[in-house]
Amino acid sequence: MFLVYLYTILNSMQGVFIFVCYCVLDQKVKEEWTKLFDRRKMLGQLQSNIQWSNSVRDSGQEVFTIRTSAS
Repeated sequence: MFLVYLYTILNSMQGVFIFVCYCVLDQKVKEEWTKLFDRRKMLGQLQSNIQWSNSVRDSGQEVFTIRTSAS
């Protein structure tokens, strides 16, 4: 009976084992997750800048923007 339970537990953990070995420990996958989270962070900053810009525009204040061109 013990072996039946052990077999069931080990089989249910097979997916977790595969995920850890091939996703968590793989360097390429880590790099892609980092890129994904960096994109989300940039999008969040962009959205907050847009909201700030809209709130300033709606309040009637003048905002001067200095743009520099990269050579």
